[in-house]
Amino acid sequence: MIVVLANRSELYSKLRRNFERAGWVEVVVDRRRGDRRQRSSPVERDWRLSDRRNGAGESQATAYRLAQRGDGFEVYEAAGPVRTRCPDCGVTVRCEMPRFAEPPSRLELDVVHEINHARYARHFAELRAFTATGRLLLSYRTMARVRAEPAR
Repeated sequence: MIVVLANRSELYSKLRRNFERAGWVEVVVDRRRGDRRQRSSPVERDWRLSDRRNGAGESQATAYRLAQRGDGFEVYEAAGPVRTRCPDCGVTVRCEMPRFAEPPSRLELDVVHEINHARYARHFAELRAFTATGRLLLSYRTMARVRAEPAR
């Protein structure tokens, strides 16, 4: 996610054009008007950093961390695991994304459904990152975790 200052409309337009083909990049305008916390006394506990559901399930919001600052913009990357579905069995799987010094122009993420000798399914996430010219930056394969479905 790239957050552009509200007074930099030309930069916003340029970044939107540059990343329009990268579906995993979101360019947004910063609409905040200052710190929303107006307290003068320190806060005992910052609830934004903890699980608001107290273990009742996974948070639906994606957490982001500041990855880079530029002139008039900030780049945030997803801090938590990426969720996607297995095309073969439909279960939701999670995997950690690698960190990049510079965002690649294109990312490809595939889920591989594999049956082992005991007839249990294992899932792997295969990620490939490319430059704007199509050169491979990273090829990455890791075991994906299956998300536990809530009891009904």
